[in-house]
Amino acid sequence: MTIDKQAYINECYRQFLAYFTQLSSGEIETEKKNRLQGFINAGQFLNILSHADAQQLMNQAHLEVFGKTTEQRLEAKAFLQSVRKGEKEEVFSIPAISRKKKQR
Repeated sequence: MTIDKQAYINECYRQFLAYFTQLSSGEIETEKKNRLQGFINAGQFLNILSHADAQQLMNQAHLEVFGKTTEQRLEAKAFLQSVRKGEKEEVFSIPAISRKKKQR
């Protein structure tokens, strides 16, 4: 049995997209995240996917779903948290849709 490397990479990317899409809607499914991590680990073990390849796929999918890099999103989240805690005065310079806390 041979493994189609490109098909594996495509499936990994599809799983990243599904995970980030779900995350963007405010849902967090630990099982999906764990399955994705296991899939990546299997690809690394089988020498189909390197850590750098997985990182690149993750960044690509993240950019497609959120419209920003992981670093930009983390910076924005940290800023919003500081605004919510009252550490920043710029609360009204942020669109209301971005300020809204997610209902969980």
